[in-house]
Amino acid sequence: MRRPLVFGVFLLAAVSAQADDCRWPQWETFAAQYIDKGRVVDGSDPRQITTSEGQAYGLFFALIAGDRARFDQLLNWTETHLAAGDLSRHLPAWLWGQDADGGWRVLDQNAASDADLWMVYALNEAGRLWREHRYRSKAYWLAKRIVADESRVVAEHGRLLLPGPEGFVLADGDYRLNPSYVPPQLLQSFAHNYPHSAWPALASSSQRWLLAASPKGFAPDWLRWRDIGLLSRIDVAFSRDQAEKIYVQQRLREQGRELWAWLQDGANIYVCGDADAMAHDVHEALIDIISEHGGLDAAE
Repeated sequence: MRRPLVFGVFLLAAVSAQADDCRWPQWETFAAQYIDKGRVVDGSDPRQITTSEGQAYGLFFALIAGDRARFDQLLNWTETHLAAGDLSRHLPAWLWGQDADGGWRVLDQNAASDADLWMVYALNEAGRLWREHRYRSKAYWLAKRIVADESRVVAEHGRLLLPGPEGFVLADGDYRLNPSYVPPQLLQSFAHNYPHSAWPALASSSQRWLLAASPKGFAPDWLRWRDIGLLSRIDVAFSRDQAEKIYVQQRLREQGRELWAWLQDGANIYVCGDADAMAHDVHEALIDIISEHGGLDAAE
């Protein structure tokens, strides 16, 4: 959805150092025509609607333009009118406008994950470029809310990012997905910014399903994903049948980052083996994994 906007990501590296000194006439024209006191208005709809996508892209473009005043206006309007006053606790509603009775309000409370991702990215980059912790704090809590409310763990695949909290897990157990809602470069940035969270695993699994959904190189607009519950992976450790002995604890450490992501998703770990000879080494491996990838010490 609105794919050309993705290419704006590559502008950040070029303009960040001099953003405050650059003028961007196209941005000024867009802002004058479509932004009203922090609200991006879609005048093509008789309800004069505003969408969370429009607000998110407005934030991103304001960031590129170095227009902090408009960035703050857009952020304040979004938080006040779409997120019940607090982006750290509420995903932004995707649709706001004039209702049939002439009042102005949220018309659809459901969120749109593509907008939410771009908001997190814009807030993180704003915090970095303008050295403002407040933006990064909002990004952190919004990113946690996305994982909690807009993703699901699928047995044979891992974690899926849904287009929104409601309406995308179908009655038969299938999932309705949209590749344009999963920009890989944003997910990779979140994996980098939040390494001790579910984002590294989500970035990895999203890349896999994007490729699987586009076998001929063309991404569909919408698709139906079926969880067939097949075992798609098995790691083995042979400690007796070969010269180089491989133990369970070694395999656990090799996959430590993914194992930690599973634990974050509520996974249970079952280990079968000798309680005297094996249990201690496996226990130590699990503690090391949690310490390294979860940022916790042994006592925690």
